[in-house]
Amino acid sequence: MLRLIKNILTAFVMISIIVSCVEEPTIAPAPSPFTQIRFGNLTANISGLDFYVEQKKVAANVQQNTFSSFEIYTSGDRTFEVRDAATDSVLYNKKLGAVSYEELSVFGIGYYDQNIDSTSFDVVKATEGFTYIKEDVPDSLTNAIRTYIFDGVGATPTEDEWQLKITYINMDDSTAKEGTISTLDGELIKVGEVGVTTLTENNFSFTVIGVDLKQNEQTLFTFTHQLTLGKRNYVYLSGAPSDIKVGFEELAPLEALDK
Repeated sequence: MLRLIKNILTAFVMISIIVSCVEEPTIAPAPSPFTQIRFGNLTANISGLDFYVEQKKVAANVQQNTFSSFEIYTSGDRTFEVRDAATDSVLYNKKLGAVSYEELSVFGIGYYDQNIDSTSFDVVKATEGFTYIKEDVPDSLTNAIRTYIFDGVGATPTEDEWQLKITYINMDDSTAKEGTISTLDGELIKVGEVGVTTLTENNFSFTVIGVDLKQNEQTLFTFTHQLTLGKRNYVYLSGAPSDIKVGFEELAPLEALDK
């Protein structure tokens, strides 16, 4: 009887050892929703901007009319802080929503003044696309090109804001007619994708026209630019109303990412 009990106990111990050696199945944690974000400086009078997300510097000394590269951040309401790169002065500190799986550009725009009544500086965002979609490359047969216009021009203590519109003409086509890309919103703090048009891959002449409150038009300046097939073509306007600066960028469609 004692031997039987001993055998039973021994078997029980062996079973316990075997069970304890079996690995528990592991379940990978669900990935956090994310957003791809880049940061740009479209200000009139701050030569370099530092951008922080949740108190961590993520883009350093972004120069006027330039952008950082796209990086991945956890989605949701995040605290964004913007500082003058030269003085480390905090220009902006607020929460901005980063929607899941968006491609997002965050701009510093306008004219900065310590007097709150004289500043048109703000931080705004524009959705460029979605991370899980690779935008179609323009059709090589039609040379259709996607073009974006961003207006970061801001009023100053001595200058009112223009309402702006852009006209264009194809310089490589003698039969081309002048067209209008879009009318830019003249609100002091609003910026975004205001016009998407299809243009052919050629040299274009662009004319920036200012419209005052009485709807009188004045040609401010003209510039030329070569649009490139298969890229997002950007034209950035920044500066003060009397000194508008133009920046250009070509950006290939971002690769699609898994959710």
